[in-house]
Amino acid sequence: MRDLESMNLNEWEVTHKITGEIIELSMIVTKDGGSFNKVYLKEFSKAIECTGKGSVEVLGYLLKNKNNKNEVSGTQRIIAELTGVSVPTVARTFKALTKHGFIKIKHSGLYIINPKMLYYGATGNRIAILKVWDNLS
Repeated sequence: MRDLESMNLNEWEVTHKITGEIIELSMIVTKDGGSFNKVYLKEFSKAIECTGKGSVEVLGYLLKNKNNKNEVSGTQRIIAELTGVSVPTVARTFKALTKHGFIKIKHSGLYIINPKMLYYGATGNRIAILKVWDNLS
């Protein structure tokens, strides 16, 4: 698992210069040496039709806790406890993530994030994970 100091869930408020509208952003920033990636969680949750603070928390948890094989371990009940989100919200989020091809179940309590959509690391490792992904039902 990555050092959690290198992956931070950031809460931002951005003010529109003309209208003064304040836009809230939840963002995961991953750092590796001099490079970094950003995932805008609220926008991503809208894309998978699973909005709400609870869904954003679950997404943040998955992204912060994936290992170098794009796997996240933990039952939905455990993830609910760790995120402070209800089990039905976690289940609804996982259902949407599965429907939109973002995650698959490897086996009970172990999920894999689609490396075609999100991967952070060496290209050779990504190819190996793609093979695992493609072989899951």
